Amino acid sequence: MYASFPKIPCTSCAYCMKGCPKQIGIHGIFQAYNLYTMYHDLSGARHKYQWNTEGRGFAKASACIRCGKCEQVCPQHIHIRDELARAAEALEG
Repeated sequence: MYASFPKIPCTSCAYCMKGCPKQIGIHGIFQAYNLYTMYHDLSGARHKYQWNTEGRGFAKASACIRCGKCEQVCPQHIHIRDELARAAEALEG
């Protein structure tokens, strides 16, 4: 059943975050976005998003400047910039 929902794979390895010039909380953002896409829990996802970003001192997805440094080091080859844009649209809206 879970396979039918689109979700971001991004194991919380956090390689992508080390070189981010905007200090975006990428893996926490993806956790929140997966909560939304898997369970359709927008309220819970937005709460988790807030906690995983500003609550922990990281920037939100909309702060992304699309530099691509995150994708250069991602061992899973995730299109992080595109996924951040989707997350911002869903969770910051």
